Amino acid sequence: MERYQIVIQARMSSSRLPGKVLQPIGDKPLLHHLCTRLENSALPLPPVIIATSDDPGDDLIADFCKANGARYFRGSLNNVASRFLELLKLYPSAYFIRINADSPLLDPRLILQAIDIVDDLNCDFLSTAIRRTYPVGQGVEVVKSAVFESVFKSFIADDEFEHVTTYFYNNLESVKHFSMENDVDCSSESLAVDTLEDLKKIKNFFDIYGNKVYTFTWQECLKRLKHD
Repeated sequence: MERYQIVIQARMSSSRLPGKVLQPIGDKPLLHHLCTRLENSALPLPPVIIATSDDPGDDLIADFCKANGARYFRGSLNNVASRFLELLKLYPSAYFIRINADSPLLDPRLILQAIDIVDDLNCDFLSTAIRRTYPVGQGVEVVKSAVFESVFKSFIADDEFEHVTTYFYNNLESVKHFSMENDVDCSSESLAVDTLEDLKKIKNFFDIYGNKVYTFTWQECLKRLKHD
């Protein structure tokens, strides 16, 4: 069993920008750039698995995974928490690190920083969103699998099933948690792709810097995006 694994949550049915995770940036889809950024980091990152749904609309994500040799799992479209629960049965790990597929500029250094903190403090739940200080698109959550499996039976609200970790945010006092925060509040900035304008901005960024983008820190990405 792995101690950690990175789970990229991906779907095609985004309300604001449908199909954004496979939108082309240069000659590759957005999801390719996130995966490559993780793979090309030269950092000792945990294995990656893409968690998508079994809805026919997400067949394209499965096809992408097959074509690129990426590990993937398909589960419920709307009950995403059950998707993660089933994934953990097939691909067990002591902890899973949840990230979103619309974040092609996610800094893998944040993942390693989060792992170090969890190992030091033996946390059940770590998140950059308890008190948001990082830019949108730099979100990292680390969840202890055994705790997730234990609290899943307490999920009631729709958003607890849809958003996987909502229960933890609503019940912080019941889990050993850590709020991972940046020294400066950059929560008003965005390095994610949520709108067509975001997509155009990231496309232009890759056009200018090419493969160099894969090695940039999030601070470098933010600085250069503002400058360009």
